[in-house]
Amino acid sequence: MKKKIWACLMALAMVLTMLPGMAVKAEAETVVDYGLKVKGVAVTSENLSGEDWSFDPATYKLTLTNFSYKGAGAGISTNLHKQLELVIEGKNIIENTSSNESWNVGIDGTILVISGSGELTSIGGTGSTSHGISVNNLTVNSGTVIATGKSVAGSSGIYSSGAVTINGGNVTATAETSGSSTSRGIECGGTFTLNGGKVNASAGAGYNGSYGLEAGSITFNAGTIELQGETKAYRSRRANKESDEKTFKFSGKQQLTASNFTFIPPTDLIYDGKVKQAEVRANQGISCGAVTVKYYNEAGEAVTPAEAGTYTVKIDVTENDEYKEASDLTSDTWKFTVDYGVAVKDQMYTVSGMNENGWAWYEVTITAKKNYKIGPSTDDFKSSIILEEDTNDGVIEFYIKDETTQKIYKGTENYKIDGKNPKFDGISYRDKICFSRQFQVIETNLVKVTDTVGEIEKELVPENGVYTISGAGVHEIKASDASGRSAWIYVTINGAHTPEANSGDCTVAVKCSVCGETVREPKAEHQFTSEYFYDKDGHWQKCLNKNCEQTSTKEEHQSSGAATEEKAETCTVCGYTITPTLNHEHTREGNLTKVNAVAATCTTDGNKEYYKCSCGQLFSDASAKAETSLEEVTVKASGHKYGTPIYTWNDDVTVCTASRKCDECDETENENANAESKVIQAQTCTNPEITARTATFVNSAFAAQTKNVQTKEAAGHTAGDWIVDKEPTVTIEGSRHKECTVCRTVLETEAIAKLPTPVAYKIIEGADGTYTANTDGTYTIRANGEFSKFVSVEMDGKVVDSKNYTAKSGSTIITFSKEYMSSLSAGKHTVKVNFTDGSAETTLTVAQKDTKDTGKTDAGKKPASKSAKTGDNSNLIAWFILLVASVCILGSLRAIRRQRRR
Repeated sequence: MKKKIWACLMALAMVLTMLPGMAVKAEAETVVDYGLKVKGVAVTSENLSGEDWSFDPATYKLTLTNFSYKGAGAGISTNLHKQLELVIEGKNIIENTSSNESWNVGIDGTILVISGSGELTSIGGTGSTSHGISVNNLTVNSGTVIATGKSVAGSSGIYSSGAVTINGGNVTATAETSGSSTSRGIECGGTFTLNGGKVNASAGAGYNGSYGLEAGSITFNAGTIELQGETKAYRSRRANKESDEKTFKFSGKQQLTASNFTFIPPTDLIYDGKVKQAEVRANQGISCGAVTVKYYNEAGEAVTPAEAGTYTVKIDVTENDEYKEASDLTSDTWKFTVDYGVAVKDQMYTVSGMNENGWAWYEVTITAKKNYKIGPSTDDFKSSIILEEDTNDGVIEFYIKDETTQKIYKGTENYKIDGKNPKFDGISYRDKICFSRQFQVIETNLVKVTDTVGEIEKELVPENGVYTISGAGVHEIKASDASGRSAWIYVTINGAHTPEANSGDCTVAVKCSVCGETVREPKAEHQFTSEYFYDKDGHWQKCLNKNCEQTSTKEEHQSSGAATEEKAETCTVCGYTITPTLNHEHTREGNLTKVNAVAATCTTDGNKEYYKCSCGQLFSDASAKAETSLEEVTVKASGHKYGTPIYTWNDDVTVCTASRKCDECDETENENANAESKVIQAQTCTNPEITARTATFVNSAFAAQTKNVQTKEAAGHTAGDWIVDKEPTVTIEGSRHKECTVCRTVLETEAIAKLPTPVAYKIIEGADGTYTANTDGTYTIRANGEFSKFVSVEMDGKVVDSKNYTAKSGSTIITFSKEYMSSLSAGKHTVKVNFTDGSAETTLTVAQKDTKDTGKTDAGKKPASKSAKTGDNSNLIAWFILLVASVCILGSLRAIRRQRRR
C-alpha cells in the first residue's frame, strides 16, 4: 500500500517539476497572431505576406497589389480594435460568395484607412446581410473604392457603425435590394464627412426604405457627391432630415494649401548660367488644375533662376471641378540656392611657385587644367592667373569654369610672397673673431638660423632677438626664411687674441690686433740693470723686463781725473777708460788680450772676436787700431724658436695640455687648462647632444682649444597613433600617417582602403508605420541587417540614446520604449537603423489620439470590437497538464481506498 502511495506522490512531483519547462517551451514556440485574416488565413509572425499582399505588424499596414479573392467569408477581416491601414496598388477584387444566414461582407474590420493609387472592388455575399465593406470607422484618403452589397434581406454598399470620412479618391457604394430591411448605398452610424474626392452612392428598393446615404449626421465640406435612393437621396437620423428628392448632387471645391503639394528642388544647383527649374507636384489623391511655378529672389522680385543666389518658389493653381483657384502658395521649405561649386585642386587647377608652406619668392601661378578656365571674377576667364604681391592678407579668391558644362566653381588659395633675402646685422662675411660674437638677422619671416662648424650643425636660439656664436673654427652661419630664401656668411673664430707687433717698451700695453683688447698690461716702470753699458760717448742701463728693448738715458762719462803715466782717466760711474795712462801703448806686450768669439744661445748673449786692452778699450783688430764697443761686439741671444704647439686632451675631454718645443735647444714649454663646457646641440630624436669643451690658456702663445664631444645619444623617435589625413570614401582611398610625438616627423604612411558601398538594408517590419500618442505602448521595427553589425538608431538625424530602446537579434529588432515614443511630437519622423556596412531607413507617423465619438452600433448590428488573439497558449497547456495530473492522483487515491475496504 505504501508503495502505491509513494508512486502517486512521485508521479505528482514529476508532473509539477515538468510544468515550468513545458511553460518555457510553450512560450518559446509562441507564434504571434496579429488579429488579422487575409483570404481566411490568420496573419502571424510566420505568415506576413503572400504573392499579392504583405503586412507590416509594426505599422499595422496591409498592402494589396493586384489582390484577388473569391470565396466564402470575408477576403480581409480584423478583430482588434486597432487602425488598419489598407494600401491599394493595381487592380484588386474581393468577393464573398457565402449565402449563410449571417453577416456576409467583403471586408470586415474595425478602424480602416484606405489609401494608394490603385483600385479596390469589394462585394458582399448573398446571405441575410450583405455589405461590400463593414467597419467601425472608415477613412478614404485616395484610390478608387467600389463597394457593393447584393440583394438580400439587408444590403449596404458600405456599412460603418461609427464615422465615414472621405478626404480624397473615388468612392462608389451600391446596395442592390433589401427584402426585409432598409437598402443603403452608404450606411453610417456616426457622422459622414465629405472633405474631398468623388462619391457616388445609390440604393435599390428596400422593404423599409431606400437611401443613397443614411448617417447619424452629414457634413459636406468639399468634393463631389451624387446620391440616389428609391425613397430619398439621403437621410440624417440625428437631424431627422431627408432630402427633398430621390437624387442629390453636391459639388464643393476645396481650398488648396502648400501642404497639398510636394516641392522638388533642382537636382543641379551649381551655377552655370542656365535656368534652374524646380518642380511642385500635387500629392497623391489631389487632382487640381494646372500648376504654374514662379521664382523670387531674396529681394522679393520675380525672376528667372539663372544667376547665383537663393530663390523662393511660389505656385499658382487654376480652378477645376474639385479645387478652387490658388495664388502664391508657398512654404518655408520651398527654397533653393544656386551657388558656385567648390573648385578642387589638382583636378580643376594647379598651383606653382609656392613651397609646401605656401610661400613664394617672386610670384604664384594658378593654372586651369584641361577643359577648364580660371579668372579673378566670373566675367574674366583665361588659362592662368599670376600673383606677384600679397593681397587680402595672402588669400586669393578665384573662379573656375568648366568649358564642357559651363558650370562655375569657386576656389581660394592662401599664399605669401617674400622677395628679399635675410640680412645679417653685427657680423660680416669673412670676419675674424677672437672668442665670440653677437649679431641679429633682419627678416620678417625668419624660420631659423644655423651655425655649422665642420660637420656639426646646430640651430641658434636667439635671446631677445640676438644670436651668439662661439668656439674656435670656421663658422658657416645660415639664415632661412619661410619662402625658402637663405643667406650665408663665413667667419673665423680664433679662440685667442692676436697681439700687435711688440713695441719693445714694457711700459706700453700690447693690444689684440683683431679686437683691440689689451693682451699685455703695461709695466709701471722699467727695471734697469745695475750693470752699465758704455761707449766712448757715455754710458747707460738696459731694462730687464721680458721683450723690453728700452734703455736708460745715455749719460756722459764722469772723469776720475786727468791721466798720468801711472794712472788712466776713467769714468767713475761705469769704469770706462776715457784716457789711458800717458805714453800707454795698447800693443805693448801684456796690454792687449784677445777675446775669442762666443756663439749666442736661445737665452744667453754671445760675442764676436775682439781685443781688449788693459786700459779697458776694445778693438776689433790685433793692431788696436779699430776701436769698438762692447755693444758692437755683443751678439744678442736669439730667443727660443718654438715649433707649432701641440694640444692633447685627456680621455674624458676635461683638460687640455698645450706643449711647444724649441727647434734650437729642445726646451719644452707646457701648460694645462681645464675646459669649460657648453651644450651647442640639444638632444633631439635624430641628433645627439653635442657639448663644446673649450680650454683657454694663460700663455698667449697657446690658442684656446675647443673640442665638440657627444654627451648623449639621439633620443630616437617616439611613434604616436595613426593620424587620418584623408577619410576614405566609396570612390577614393584615404590616407593616414604615424608621426613622432616629440618632433612631429612623419615616420610611416599608408593608404586607407576605399569604403565598401553601403548596403541598403530594409525595414521588413514596422516600415512607414503610425503610432498613436498616449494610446499605444512600445513600438517595434525590424531590419534585415545582421544584429552583429548593428551600430545605432537615429530619429530625424539624431542618434537615439540606447536607454530609449532595446535591440536584439532576429535580423535586428528595435523596440522603442513607451516613454520615448510619448516624447515624440505629432507628425512624420524619419527612423534610421545604422549597421557597420550600411543602413535601413523608414518613416514613422505619430498621430494624436482620436477623441471623437464614434457613434453607437444599431441593435442587431455587428459588434464594435472583438477579442484579440495573441497565440500565447502556454497557460492553457500548463493548466491542462495540472488537471490531468490531479485526475490521476484522485483516481489512484480512490483505488487505494477500495483496496483498503476489501
